[in-house]
Amino acid sequence: MTDATGDDVNGLDDEDALVSAELTAGSVSTLRVAVRNATGAAAALVAFLDWNADGDFADVGEQAEVAVADATDRAVRVDLSTPGAAVCDGRTPLALRLILSRSPGRGPTGFAEGGEVEDHYLICASPDDWGDLPEGTGYNVSRAAGGPHHRIVDDLRLGAQIDAEADGLPSNHARGDDAVGADDEDGVEFRSAVVGGFARFRVAVTNGAQQSAHLAAFVDWNGDGDFGDDAERQAAAIPGNFAGPIPVVFEVPADAVTGVPLGVRFRLSFAPGLGPDGPADAGEVEDYVIEVQEAPVPELSLGDRVWEDTNDNGLRDPGERGIPGVVVRLYRAGAASPTATDDTGPDGGYLFTGLPPGRYYVEVQTPEGFVSSTDGPTSADPENGIDDDDNGVVIGPARVRSAVVTLDEGAEPEGEPAPADLIDPAPDRDSNRTLDFGLRRPLAPVPDLRRASLGNLVWDDADNDGVFGGGEAGLGGVVVNLLTPYGLSLVATTLTNARGYYLFTQIAPGAYLVEVAPPPGFVTSTGVVGSVRGPFEPAPDPDGAVDGDDNGTLTGGRIRSGVVHVALNSAPVGEQPTPGYNDSVPDDSSNLTVDFGLFRVAPAFPNPGVSASVAPGTPFPSPSALASASVPTTTVTRAVEAPGPPSTGSGREPAATLAWRSLAAALTLALLAALGAVAAKRKTVSRAGRGR
Repeated sequence: MTDATGDDVNGLDDEDALVSAELTAGSVSTLRVAVRNATGAAAALVAFLDWNADGDFADVGEQAEVAVADATDRAVRVDLSTPGAAVCDGRTPLALRLILSRSPGRGPTGFAEGGEVEDHYLICASPDDWGDLPEGTGYNVSRAAGGPHHRIVDDLRLGAQIDAEADGLPSNHARGDDAVGADDEDGVEFRSAVVGGFARFRVAVTNGAQQSAHLAAFVDWNGDGDFGDDAERQAAAIPGNFAGPIPVVFEVPADAVTGVPLGVRFRLSFAPGLGPDGPADAGEVEDYVIEVQEAPVPELSLGDRVWEDTNDNGLRDPGERGIPGVVVRLYRAGAASPTATDDTGPDGGYLFTGLPPGRYYVEVQTPEGFVSSTDGPTSADPENGIDDDDNGVVIGPARVRSAVVTLDEGAEPEGEPAPADLIDPAPDRDSNRTLDFGLRRPLAPVPDLRRASLGNLVWDDADNDGVFGGGEAGLGGVVVNLLTPYGLSLVATTLTNARGYYLFTQIAPGAYLVEVAPPPGFVTSTGVVGSVRGPFEPAPDPDGAVDGDDNGTLTGGRIRSGVVHVALNSAPVGEQPTPGYNDSVPDDSSNLTVDFGLFRVAPAFPNPGVSASVAPGTPFPSPSALASASVPTTTVTRAVEAPGPPSTGSGREPAATLAWRSLAAALTLALLAALGAVAAKRKTVSRAGRGR
């Protein structure tokens, strides 16, 4: 028989002497055998164990003998030293033969006088530590399920104790290992886990080896009986010769299962990347269960005040009072219906309390006789932490709304006073009381928001001093672009007239940049002769209200002004009217001081009527680029054809003519660069003395 049960089916099953067997690799294995000797003489119990599973009992260490005295009727102990060649894989059956006779020192075969022989098969397991989670819930624990087990070594463990088991010990609440051998589940301390918070474990680790070890931690947050989901694993490297606590921190997912036991597993080994199941080369496994608690929902507050902004500046100034009885509605972001509705109190205050964290906005129904105050720079940002500024934006008739504001525990502005007629139960750090709305009475007609102008002159700055005067002339046909200052989007484009003037009229108040595309041969003035930049760059601030000075600066290959702010009723006044344009905008809403001086770095070749057509944002050529170019890169339209080299009659200049012009330009630039150290004398020109 392959399982040593043949004797069991031949009459009486007498294979009943073996009471227990503990076969452990690397140490002493023990058999307990029930014997009876009533012969009146001594007997011997001999045990033969095929440790290496080679089919015989002939190898060293495969025989042990115990004397059995007369009148013995009990279980006796047989100790066998487990040899290094023993097959202790937990799977291979090892043959055991027990012979009780009056013949001591006998072998495993042949006749014996009196007594009995029994054959058995045993399994030898390595001294492993096993887990004890409740396997019926889906966790792998037992040998048959491929559960985790670690070969026990002296210098790698969790906590202070470690013991061996022959197999996993599945049990409720992971307490099976506690009742077998020593209670070695002593390596992990845990406090609490709250949904959306952190679960903190303190793991006592001992690694007495020279090599690094690895700690793997697993928590079954969703309670599905495995550790294979996102956010359910952590790992930490343990240096050699280390003993001490290791913190392991998990972020508890928002969908963690609450109120039921969840499996937790910690494994310490020398192998990196160890999973939750299967064997490990060394170390220990400890299983636990924990319960996750629902997070207490913080109660937050949002509010503040609706006031009469009498001076329409978007700020609540001293003496400006709240407006009582205004309907205020609170919405969750993305919701169609309001979460709550309130009316402002005697001081204009409102407050929504008991709110969970989230994203909200507030809408105000403007009472009859009021409109929203003029939008200021902070209107669109209710999260700037500034109190008493207007956060309302008009969204329809009698409706003003804030942008979305995020409420979160412990993250709200602090120090802002609550309205006197309201009681806020939330701590200051959990209450945002900065969401205000300014309303005004429209006593005067609302001004036309597009009645503003911006302009003025592009001129040939012959002496390169950045100031218009001394007989200098404007440059006609120059492309001028009006841009937004941050996105650099094109608002409008125009050409200077014959006297060099340009004008953008009927534009909305706001911030702008002005960009010019110089004709070939010109660069921005106030630089060194022959150079694209010089000691007077960048140009003066165009908001300085100085007329007739060069406001152009070379920026990224383009000539642009700084940011110009155009406002109603506060623009510079007293500038000369723009020749050639009929500007219907009042002087105090028209800024006619943004000028550009261009300096000629090469002779004007015979094309005095040239005008350039350049797309906004196109890099302008530098002097060196002009000198090296054999063919102009801009599209040129000739208004007047001046005398020059002979024409071919085709309407195009011959290649020889273009080459001649390029050579002449290069020689001129080289000569001008040599003279660049001679600085032009700057002129002091008062506004009254400037000619146009």
